[in-house]
Amino acid sequence: MTKQGCSAKTMAIPAIVLWAACFARAAQPVEPIIVRFPQEGATLPTLTAVYVMGEVSSPKARFSINGKPVKPYRTGGFLAYVPVSTGTFALECQLELAAGTKTLTRAVAVAARPEPLPAGPPFIDEPSAEPSSDLELTPGDWLLPQFRGTSGYAAEFRTAGGKRKFPMAETSPGFYQGAAQVAAEDFPVLGPVRFQLSEDRGRKTSALSPGKVAVLAGPSVVSVKSEEAVSVRSGPGAGYIMFPPAGTRFLLAGRAGRQARLSLAPGFDGWVEAEKLEVLPPGTPPPHARLRSVRTEAGAGSSHVRLELTDKIPFIVEPGKDLDSLTVRLFYASADTDWVVYDSSETLVREVSWRVPGSGAVEVTVSLKDAGRLWGYGVSWDDGALKIELRHPPRLAAYGSVFVGRSVVLDPGHGPSSPGAVGPTGLLEEEANSAITRQLERMLKSEGASVRLTRGSGADASLAERARIARSEQPDLFVSIHNNNLNEGANPFIYPHGYSVFYYHPHSMDLARRIHRSFQRSIKLADERLRFGDLFMARISEMPSVLVEGAYMTYPEQEEMLRRPAFQRSMASAVLEGMRDFLQAERRRQAPSGERKTPVKR
Repeated sequence: MTKQGCSAKTMAIPAIVLWAACFARAAQPVEPIIVRFPQEGATLPTLTAVYVMGEVSSPKARFSINGKPVKPYRTGGFLAYVPVSTGTFALECQLELAAGTKTLTRAVAVAARPEPLPAGPPFIDEPSAEPSSDLELTPGDWLLPQFRGTSGYAAEFRTAGGKRKFPMAETSPGFYQGAAQVAAEDFPVLGPVRFQLSEDRGRKTSALSPGKVAVLAGPSVVSVKSEEAVSVRSGPGAGYIMFPPAGTRFLLAGRAGRQARLSLAPGFDGWVEAEKLEVLPPGTPPPHARLRSVRTEAGAGSSHVRLELTDKIPFIVEPGKDLDSLTVRLFYASADTDWVVYDSSETLVREVSWRVPGSGAVEVTVSLKDAGRLWGYGVSWDDGALKIELRHPPRLAAYGSVFVGRSVVLDPGHGPSSPGAVGPTGLLEEEANSAITRQLERMLKSEGASVRLTRGSGADASLAERARIARSEQPDLFVSIHNNNLNEGANPFIYPHGYSVFYYHPHSMDLARRIHRSFQRSIKLADERLRFGDLFMARISEMPSVLVEGAYMTYPEQEEMLRRPAFQRSMASAVLEGMRDFLQAERRRQAPSGERKTPVKR
């Protein structure tokens, strides 16, 4: 490469190849100063400082933000950590050029921390009161109201109509909390919680909660109406527990704002977006299914277990930690199982057993003949049965490239409509992800693998579509390629940032570990470690699936590295070597015991 980024030899190369060869060159900014984060008018949470990222036209010129010097990187990209104060705050950027000083002012809004209310007569800050959104509860649920008010007074809350009242405790200065188990008569129709704050001399004040409460007579029956599988969480905003398809029925036990609470078993609830559900007519029988019989079947490269059920009910799948079993927990179910029929040609399943851990649930455990042989699994409804597909490890040739005959699906993260992170000089994450993925695709094909990408360069695909492609292709391995970004409140200089590798399912952990070790050997960035991550693309269960975060778009030096084809190749090679190690370990396991120490030719 010449100083400008392309040599004279590139002049005869077709345009698309020329673009790839020049990918390492950042475009010169049109404006003297460009701030890419935070955006103009951005509303930031309560922060004392925020990182500011962008680029300048002259990296050697003096540059400052709010009077503090900031040294741009050689690409012109800059990253600074700037103190801020609450309210509307101005970030004044100045670049001293030979033609004069250029200034850019970026205005942001920084949220303020709630201050204690001043001493005085009783006062309730009504906007701070909880519940802030409407709630639907069932008898026996806990109602936990709270508000901010003048400190040092007696507080209470009352149910609708003032039928019952409960004391509230001042748990910190000016912050009052209460608790009560509700009954059906407390809120027979949707109504607010009534608060009161009073003193001994008789002065008092009252207020109503912004959100209203209703106590339902009992749960109703709902059905998933979304065409795509929905995500049920363990709590509002918490981790995922299941992904029921359309038609799955639940007992609706309440709502909190836009989140519906699903009663799965005594003491065990799930939460889902209410708009994804359809309330079935009154009188609809509650969901229930009988587990009638179980059958194992041999398949091509997989084993199947069919659970004959009388209705489509929700379930959770839990692989054993040693990959020696798979347990399916069926909700709203009872065991009426007289038969377990085993296919004598089936080679993976040792035994199928079941138990009833509590009312309304049945657990079916599929025990495998050998630990560690579960390559992946899928669970789907099939003609009145819940079909569990247990994938066998692929049979690997004893010699030659371990990728020969193997199939891989690669996912270049993001796309034009959702480009992900952006670097200081404008590099989009989806561009970097695509470039690395294309390098990896070429490497895998040269080793004999067949490769499918979830999207082409410049093309879009939703997360659901990417997962559908991975499942329909049934590849041996799935890898999603990403690059990282800092969250808005992070201090970019408090510790080094670099690569990380994520897995979700136990059968994917070894692949993630080996890719991570490969990064440790060859990528000269900070190690942010192997991680379990509840990430959509890592949750694909049908094969070992991992998600790689290779570098940080936020840092000018890492952005520059991501522009270089040589670094893209290094990243792709690190992933390739981890995949190779993973498959070679499986090849050694498959080899006869006397041959396992024989060196393997690549």
